[in-house]
Amino acid sequence: MTMTSLASFTKSLLQHQANPVKEDATKLHVRFDIWKKCVEEQKAVQDMMYTDYMSQHENPRKEHNMQYEIYLEQKNSMKEEWKDTKSVQSLNSYVSLRAPENTSSSIYTRFYLPNSVLETMY
Repeated sequence: MTMTSLASFTKSLLQHQANPVKEDATKLHVRFDIWKKCVEEQKAVQDMMYTDYMSQHENPRKEHNMQYEIYLEQKNSMKEEWKDTKSVQSLNSYVSLRAPENTSSSIYTRFYLPNSVLETMY
């Protein structure tokens, strides 16, 4: 819709400039206003889609990645503790620590999955 309104606006502008007798430019202003309104509506839709994407996919993905980084730090510290003490209790705590669960599988789109996972899927 935006391209047609832009095309009609451009056509009106060219006709207005080519016409030796300058007519009232209200038609030109009306078409420009229509084009401007379409661009603003399209921008609002894009902003709404971006906000939805961020709230539904990107923010949960970042949160899950942060939780996983914390898990890896804990796991590495427990591993180092087990290497130092060589005790059964430190080994049990190392083994019993579980990775954080991904509550939503839809936060990882095709472009964010590791290549090894993609190879098994396709």
